[in-house]
Amino acid sequence: MLIIASIAIRIILALLLELTNDEPNYWLYAKFPSVSHSEHPPMVGLFVQLTTLNLRFDNEFFMRLSSLILGVFNTYMMFVIGRKIKNELTGLYAVFLFTTSVYCFVIAGVFIHPDTPLLFFYLISLYFLADGLFGTDEPKPNTSILFAGFSIGLGMLSKYTAVFLWGGVFLYAIFIERKWLKRKEIYFSALISLLCISPVLVWNALNSSNSVSFWEQNLRIFQTGLRFDMFLRELAGQVLYANPVNVFVIIAALIGTAKIQIDKNKKWFLLLTGLPLPVFFLIISLTGNTLPHWSQPGYISLILIAASYLSQLYNEKKKIIPLSVKIASVFIALILITGTLQINYGIFDSHKDENVKPTELGKHDLSLDMFGWHQASEKFSEINNRLQQTGKIGKDAPIFSNKWYNSAHIDYYIARPMNKNVFTAGNMVEIRKYDWVNRERGGYENIKEAYYISPSRDYQDPKERYGNLFSSIMPVDTIQIYRGGKPVENMFVFIMKK
Repeated sequence: MLIIASIAIRIILALLLELTNDEPNYWLYAKFPSVSHSEHPPMVGLFVQLTTLNLRFDNEFFMRLSSLILGVFNTYMMFVIGRKIKNELTGLYAVFLFTTSVYCFVIAGVFIHPDTPLLFFYLISLYFLADGLFGTDEPKPNTSILFAGFSIGLGMLSKYTAVFLWGGVFLYAIFIERKWLKRKEIYFSALISLLCISPVLVWNALNSSNSVSFWEQNLRIFQTGLRFDMFLRELAGQVLYANPVNVFVIIAALIGTAKIQIDKNKKWFLLLTGLPLPVFFLIISLTGNTLPHWSQPGYISLILIAASYLSQLYNEKKKIIPLSVKIASVFIALILITGTLQINYGIFDSHKDENVKPTELGKHDLSLDMFGWHQASEKFSEINNRLQQTGKIGKDAPIFSNKWYNSAHIDYYIARPMNKNVFTAGNMVEIRKYDWVNRERGGYENIKEAYYISPSRDYQDPKERYGNLFSSIMPVDTIQIYRGGKPVENMFVFIMKK
């Protein structure tokens, strides 16, 4: 029943919400597939290609379909792993905690991100690792460990943080069960993972360690000095994404971990595969930029510890729902309802300042990340038709913009229906996949005329970015985005000519 309700809610969200900042970028992964990409390995693009039948069904729902389908499988896997760790009640409580996690339910369960395949392979890996490390049938653990190596490898092809599972395994082998250091299958398994990720490593070597260079620029580690504000932001984000109530239960379980009635080795396995990832990013956040969802896979093991703790507190025969689970459910329900209403209807008016500059309208409203693009598409189509009919611009004129997330949204919502190309210029962090897209589309140096679109939430004067390419840059129109009957964002349209 919980799984049915879960998939129904996630389908509704997938249908109601426009793409997030990141999702159109992963659409580009599918449109321009590669062995790897500057930010991430290729798996998320492959998933988009799969569920859209190589972009034949090219809309938000089919782009997100893998998240919806795998969300069901992931929920069931939490039950199976919890049951293997302790008992069925542990599995049931693990499902409750998993479902009330903002990361598991929404970020990896509704939206299409690298975390979608990552979480899928992460759970499969945990299952095979638990089966291999704690199995009783001698031949079976050998096979399970090898399967774990393959699934961790696929996880690494989804997102590099999957390698932390191997870190946890070797910490477990070194400090808890040293006999595993003498078992050849664990080294064969690690080799399988390495073989899986090797095409990405070769790609990086051939492209001058592109991913390494990108993440060095993006994280900016050791370039900011000690930043406790970024540490607190990361900590608050981790707590929010995992669900504050779940984090409270996890902390209670960690404090009382010595009293949890499960095998000591299983406790250490979960701790060593769980804690390193969130702790690592908390440390990194002291001197570099981080995002809280990067650490969330580590919370899966911690959720299993919390579920074991809850199953001990409550009578197994009664199988009652703990108060903490009820509160956590209310919390995520409020987040989902409030967030959806805010995004689509703007129930909290953040545009009361009538003196705000037109080029800054909506600048601080994060809910506009996922709103207004369908409106913009319709209105730009009308502008384009009018300008073509009056001879002010040719039908093949591409579109330029600033920053990867603006460009990718414009690419998906505005240019795609009109069969236009989108270009953007800047450094690797500013343009991401467009470093390749620009070249795949033939480059922009010889383009004679083009549009430039810049949203007021992230406005940049086109002369600053493209004044060296075009001698004439003139504003031609402004698209106003309305929500709840009020203008909430402007999109400025220019014509650029040589």
